[in-house]
Amino acid sequence: MSIVDHAPKFNSEAASRIAKDLYVIVAAASSLPSERDQNFLLQTATGERFVLKLANAAEDRAMLEAQNQAMNHL
Repeated sequence: MSIVDHAPKFNSEAASRIAKDLYVIVAAASSLPSERDQNFLLQTATGERFVLKLANAAEDRAMLEAQNQAMNHL
């Protein structure tokens, strides 16, 4: 099995619940494209926008850290 076979499989409602429970962000979630993870656009009632990334559990930790460093750099 490839890493793509282990991609998370959450729906928009679950993504909204995760955002609320973990980050206290009340928002509607819509799916964004991703190959090996799962990403959602979160939009609040006031128009704020966030991206929720649900990492693939089979992903190498070093790759996740590199992605986080790239986001921090941007």
